[in-house]
Amino acid sequence: MEPEKKLLYFDLEKHDRDTVVGYLLNTLLRARAACRMSSNTKGFFDEDVNIYLAHLLLASALPDYQELTHRYLALNSSELLEAVEQSEDKVLRYFIYKVNADYLLVHLGIFNDLTVSSSHPFHKSERSYIEMGQSYYNQASQCNQLIYRKHTAVGDVLDKLSNHFENYKRILEAIREDFFQLVQKMGSEELESESGGAQLAQLVRVLEREHKLNEFLDVYSTWLATKSVDLLPKLKKLAQEIKVIDPEFEFPFESVPQLLNGKGIDGKKETNLESGGST
Repeated sequence: MEPEKKLLYFDLEKHDRDTVVGYLLNTLLRARAACRMSSNTKGFFDEDVNIYLAHLLLASALPDYQELTHRYLALNSSELLEAVEQSEDKVLRYFIYKVNADYLLVHLGIFNDLTVSSSHPFHKSERSYIEMGQSYYNQASQCNQLIYRKHTAVGDVLDKLSNHFENYKRILEAIREDFFQLVQKMGSEELESESGGAQLAQLVRVLEREHKLNEFLDVYSTWLATKSVDLLPKLKKLAQEIKVIDPEFEFPFESVPQLLNGKGIDGKKETNLESGGST
C-alpha cells in the first residue's frame, strides 16, 4: 500500500489510528481552514456543526441509512409540505424537515447531482435548492424546540446550518475528493483490518444509534397511522435500545398520552408501554 493511503486512519500528532468520524472531522477542519472559514471565529462558536456534519457524512455513505430515509425525501417543496401536513405529530414533522435539509446539503455540497445541469428528474436552480435547505433546517429547529419545549444543542446546530447554509455547502465541496476516497475505502475489506478493534467498535455504535433512531421513527410513524397495539412493545424496546447506546436520548412520551397510558384508538387501556405487557 502507498504511504499516503496508510495515513488515512492515523492522527499524525498522536501516532495512533483514528476513527472514521475522527478522519471526517480532521478533513472538515482542514477544508474550513482552506476556505478561510475556521471554527469559532469572530465570536461564532460552531464546532458542534463540525461534529454534526461528520456524523451526517458517515451516515450518508451507508446504504442502510439511505434506505431508511428514502421514504421521507421530497425534492419538491409542495410534496414535503403535503407530507408534513398529513402528520399531526411533532416528532415526525421534525424528522421530515431534518432529513430533507440534510439531503439537500450533502447532495449540493458533495454529490453535486441536483442542479439543472444534472440528470435528476426534478430540475431546479442551485439557488432554489439552497433556499429550500435553509427553510427546512429552520423548520426542523422550530419543531425541535416544540418537542423539547426549550432550546437544545441539536436545535442550535440546525439554526446555524439554516443561517449559514451556503458556507457549509462550500466546506463540503472542498472535501469531495476525501469523502469519495473514504467511501471507497469503507467498501473494501481494509476498513476492518486497518481501523482496529476499538475504533471499529466505536464506529459500529455510532451507526447503530443512527439506524435504531430511524427504525424508532419508522415504527412510530406506522403507529401514528394505525394505532396498532402490537407496535407498542417494539416502540418501547427500540427506545430502550437507543438509550443504552446513547444515555442522553430522550423521547417525550408524556406528549403522546396514548403511548404513555398504553391506550388504543378507542381510549381503552390495551397495553402498558412502561411494562411492555398486556392488562
